[in-house]
Amino acid sequence: MAAWDGILEATTRLKDMLQSNEDIVRVQAALVLGYTKVQSFYPSLFELISDPSPEVRAAAAQAVGEMKSRELLPNLIYLLGDSRTRTVATQALGHFGMDILPELAEALRWPQTPETIRRALPWGDGNDRWPASL
Repeated sequence: MAAWDGILEATTRLKDMLQSNEDIVRVQAALVLGYTKVQSFYPSLFELISDPSPEVRAAAAQAVGEMKSRELLPNLIYLLGDSRTRTVATQALGHFGMDILPELAEALRWPQTPETIRRALPWGDGNDRWPASL
């Protein structure tokens, strides 16, 4: 019974962290979610990846990359358009490897994709921006 109590307590605390008014607490919540690498936790990152705080968005992007959550790929690609989240979003995309090339190509083909995102996408302006790990 004690193990279940611990899991329930941790879940309650994480939920409170996700809803905190403090940016640093939401950053920590995103990092915890990424650390678990449990893909079914991705819905908890939906709000964090569009948080008003760039630090929270960056932490959520990192978590998405660690989880390899394809459900949040469009959100991750969108973060490429913001200079405050571009680097971490690029690194997070690198976690997916070459499997996401169709999604990246689609973002380049879509006429409404902002130029800032186009240029940040790998090969969007003719330069390879993938992390060296690929």
